[in-house]
Amino acid sequence: MQRKPSFARFSEDKMWWWDGQQWHPAFTPDMKWQFDGVMWQRTNRRVRPPHSVLVLGLIWIFFLAAWIPATAPQPSTSEIFTVRLTLVSIVALGTAAFGFLVAHKTQIRWIWAAATLGTAAQLVGYVAGMLEGPQPNGTEDIAAGAGLDILFLPTSIVVLALLWIGAGLELIVRVVQARRARN
Repeated sequence: MQRKPSFARFSEDKMWWWDGQQWHPAFTPDMKWQFDGVMWQRTNRRVRPPHSVLVLGLIWIFFLAAWIPATAPQPSTSEIFTVRLTLVSIVALGTAAFGFLVAHKTQIRWIWAAATLGTAAQLVGYVAGMLEGPQPNGTEDIAAGAGLDILFLPTSIVVLALLWIGAGLELIVRVVQARRARN
C-alpha cells in the first residue's frame, strides 16, 4: 500500500501540525493517536516515567532490599518478630502506594518493570540476610541459593499483586473523581 505524500507542516516539538490555515494538535488528548501528515496512527510509545517516580522508585527498591538484612542477625524473639512484622507491613503498604503512584503519574505498563525490579530487590535482600546470619556447618550460601529457587515465584507474585492493588485503587479514585465531576 503506497502512502500519499504529506503536505502537513509540523512544529519543532512535533506536537502541532499546520493545515495551511491553522495549527492543530498532532496528538489526541490521551496521546493514543498521532497525526502523521496523512492519517491518524496509533501510538505505542513508551513514555519515560517522571523524575519524581524514578526517585521514589529507587527509595522503594532500597527499602525492599534492606528490610530483611536489617533484622537478620538477631535471634528470633517476640520483640524481633514485632519489628519484622512492622517492617513487612510498611514495605507492603509502600509497594501498594508505589503502584498507585506509577498508575497515577505514568503509563500502567511500568508496573511490570517495577515488579521485576522489586522482586530482584527482595531476593537480593534475602540473600544478604542469609549470608549475614551464620548457619550450621557454614551452609549460608547453600541456604541462600535454595531459598532463591523456592522464593522467586511467590515473591514475584506478591510484589506484582501489591503493585496492581495500588494501581487498581488509583483507577477507582479516578473513576470516582470523574463521576463527581460529571454530577
